[in-house]
Amino acid sequence: MSDGREPSASDMVSPETWKSMVSLPDDVSLRTSDHHGSCLEELWQLWGEWNCLVGGLQRAVPNPSDSPIAHAASEATDYLQSAIFNALVGYYRLAFASLRGIVENMTIGLHLELAQDAGTFSTWLEGNELGLKWAADHVVKHPRVKSVESRLALATGDDLFHQHQRRVHQGGLVRRLFRVLSRYAHGAPNFNDGDMWESNGPVYVPKVFQHWAEIYFTTYALAVLEARLGQPQLGELPWGASHDAKGLFTHALRQIQPSSDAKRLLAAVPESVW
Repeated sequence: MSDGREPSASDMVSPETWKSMVSLPDDVSLRTSDHHGSCLEELWQLWGEWNCLVGGLQRAVPNPSDSPIAHAASEATDYLQSAIFNALVGYYRLAFASLRGIVENMTIGLHLELAQDAGTFSTWLEGNELGLKWAADHVVKHPRVKSVESRLALATGDDLFHQHQRRVHQGGLVRRLFRVLSRYAHGAPNFNDGDMWESNGPVYVPKVFQHWAEIYFTTYALAVLEARLGQPQLGELPWGASHDAKGLFTHALRQIQPSSDAKRLLAAVPESVW
């Protein structure tokens, strides 16, 4: 039986190896926090509030383990945290790739929640692969999403889930964002760490961190919106949250650059959603 004490070290790494492993990431983290402190504060606050959103989703249903959107949101907690940490220490490709998992899984969870498709949800949990394209093609058929899409298209000429049409339409915001993040996930030319660092690394690259943060805030706002569309009862959040669902969406949206197409679209989300 354990007495609660930390066991003694049994196989310590050498100081030389430890220094070789952490010296560059440590250097990047210091430079990043020196120049992006307020942004990191916002990112970390939003991560903490996301935990409260997960709690709100779980409390809104009789059995959280049966809720696809609650499951997807819970999984997103780790993606959000790891994205921040990897961006902090300069592993930018992994920071972007973590956001891809959120975009995909929240869209899958939204469709399965609205469809009340327990069978497909069960097979997904067992390892059956469901992709973003499949989920986006299906989610627009649900009346709640279809209504929002129509109003967004009327207000902005853009929407969330529209299919990509070559030379005609680049697809809705969710599909466009996923397409960009997939390039990072697959390490395509100009989307891998070596190209972003222009060096061996990790090294601190201000413009890459800023671009990643913009996409983080966009992904976060989208995920809150999808959580609300999947669970209309989601409003006040537990565990001392500073915001309700609408306030959390608005707070994330406020961090996105005014010139962004994503901000223009998300700012047009109908008040009736909340």
